[in-house]
Amino acid sequence: MSVLLLGDFAQLPPVFDKPFKKTTSARADKAHAQVMYEKFNGSVFLKQVVRQAGDSQKPFRDALAALRDGNPTPEHFHLLCTRIQNRLPPSDVIGFKDALRIYRTNAQVNSYNREHLEKIQKPIINIACDSTGRGSNKAASRDAGNLQQQLSLCVGAKVMLTENLWTAQAPTSREWSRLFVLKGEGSFLERGGSSSSGEEEAYSYHRFLESRAT
Repeated sequence: MSVLLLGDFAQLPPVFDKPFKKTTSARADKAHAQVMYEKFNGSVFLKQVVRQAGDSQKPFRDALAALRDGNPTPEHFHLLCTRIQNRLPPSDVIGFKDALRIYRTNAQVNSYNREHLEKIQKPIINIACDSTGRGSNKAASRDAGNLQQQLSLCVGAKVMLTENLWTAQAPTSREWSRLFVLKGEGSFLERGGSSSSGEEEAYSYHRFLESRAT
């Protein structure tokens, strides 16, 4: 079996963690990951930019490289300012309607998600979590595997999977999907039973209309 481990020297460090390639850990899973990483004995360096290829993209390509290395110039700044939303015509702005956003705080993320959930104009269901253990109902989401105290969903909402739920039918980690209902009889989300082939239960309300690498 061949394994390719992809990375970028300009990537951000792990959030609330340390790179396993540089440190040892008392946790068995992290120690095992470090041992496996050290078994990689070959490297391939990609030197050609493909996504922003061509002469017309050179200024933008140079600006991205400067931002990555932490040495942007005033020219790069002015170039990027030309793409600020309030400087673009409506025909360009509408093209970013479904684009991913990066925000500085979780509050900004929650506000954006709520705004777009309301734009779907469907009834919203607020699902409260069940907490067990002392103080669990006050735990931050980052301390609980990114589980939220409350999850707001509606039919047509876009969600991202964080675990491989059913790889045989394509629902895998980091894929986009939209929620839908097979039978709207008093419930927004309907759980399906085992398939005829004996595979484990799947959640029938996941309809994978979009799959994008992120």
